[in-house]
Amino acid sequence: MFAALERVCHEVSAADLEFGRAPVLCRSSAGTPYTRHIAVGMPKIAADLLDTVVYLYRNEEEAKVGVDFGGTGFLVQLPDETYPDRASYFYAITNWHVAVAHGFSTIRVNNQDGSVDIFEFDPSEWLFLPQYDIAVIPMPFNPSRLKASMIPAQIFVRKEMFGANEKPLGVGSDVFMIGRFIDHDGGQTNRPAARFGHLSILPAPIIQPNKTKADSFCVDMHSRTGHSGSPVFIYRTPFSDIGYVQSLHNTPYFGLLGIHWGQFPELWEIEKGVEPKTESEADSLILDGQYVKGLSGMACVLPAWTILEVLKMPKLVGLRGEHTEKVIAPSLRRNVQPVAEAAPSANDENPNHLEDFTRLVDVAARKRPQGD
Repeated sequence: MFAALERVCHEVSAADLEFGRAPVLCRSSAGTPYTRHIAVGMPKIAADLLDTVVYLYRNEEEAKVGVDFGGTGFLVQLPDETYPDRASYFYAITNWHVAVAHGFSTIRVNNQDGSVDIFEFDPSEWLFLPQYDIAVIPMPFNPSRLKASMIPAQIFVRKEMFGANEKPLGVGSDVFMIGRFIDHDGGQTNRPAARFGHLSILPAPIIQPNKTKADSFCVDMHSRTGHSGSPVFIYRTPFSDIGYVQSLHNTPYFGLLGIHWGQFPELWEIEKGVEPKTESEADSLILDGQYVKGLSGMACVLPAWTILEVLKMPKLVGLRGEHTEKVIAPSLRRNVQPVAEAAPSANDENPNHLEDFTRLVDVAARKRPQGD
């Protein structure tokens, strides 16, 4: 649990999406025609983007063998408030109902050598705000060992990006989610799956598993148990608008839409007198009276700006500020370099940053009331 004084990890960006290209006839400001090859269609997702995902288990033993369904989490990078160009903090993000309510608080991350690294935490160590189904915890990061990438806070979507026609994002924008498909999740190593869809409804109040209402996106995308806590990304390619001036939005966009926390259920009525034709059809029906309970295919996503709100809760801001004052600022003063150059990083060879920040977080966790 430490702050790094240089950006040594891979930060995901639009470069992690590989689009096909199509020729588009354009005109210069003076009217000269020319051809551009514009990114279009569904992208290929680079491995670095898959590496932002982690798996959640109840304890180290279950994480080692990959048992129980657990949940999904992802890694984010937040710039230091005082030295945003010089220092960052790393966090794991998941749902409150995954890490706290259900006790899947232990994190499993892939290593570069194909093995896994396990970080065992207690549910009480995760931090959250009671109004959101989101939980966060500071994470260490050693890029020489871990096969992990970070989602930078700079690509979190903002409220002002959505709404009227002049806004770049809205209903119909493409989305995809990376998470844990429990029927084929990799067993003893993390092998996340991607699911694709579209933004269906802009944020509106929906009751979450913590029994509070919060504005959530609805996305038309299949989900199921195990995907809770997955990052949901949004993207658009130029000239993809329908029913609007296509030349207005002529730049691509990619960002974090938010965190998946659930899906709407659906009850399918069993028609009386209808018998299954085969044994496999009979086995595929889960009967609940006269209905089969299934999923509607409409998933719920808390916006990325609510994740940022949790990351900026007073307790975490205070911990980062204390760490900046005691560790980062003195390090920068001792190492007088241009801003563009990297100062010494917090890693296994420079452990003081890890020890100091761990101590601050542990002290705060012991003092804080639950739900702070």
